[in-house]
Amino acid sequence: MNTIYDIAEAWPTLAEFAHDAGVTVGAARMWCKRNSIPGAYWLALVNGAQHRGIEGVTLMRLGRIAAASLVSRASQSTRSQQAGL
Repeated sequence: MNTIYDIAEAWPTLAEFAHDAGVTVGAARMWCKRNSIPGAYWLALVNGAQHRGIEGVTLMRLGRIAAASLVSRASQSTRSQQAGL
């Protein structure tokens, strides 16, 4: 599991993923698209995964995905600035 999409795919459905997080399916879909989950929802997802027997969803893993996403966005921003965009 290296992306938020991978995390969401571990649930039986996106609706169940969203339910465990306490958000709408639309919000969950946006998290997958952005590869980012607000930190306020991490614990609910870890608990939901544990309750469902889904392995590999941990605070550490969510933190690593968040950090990688931030680095990627910063890199893209730097490239855009250098290109004069």
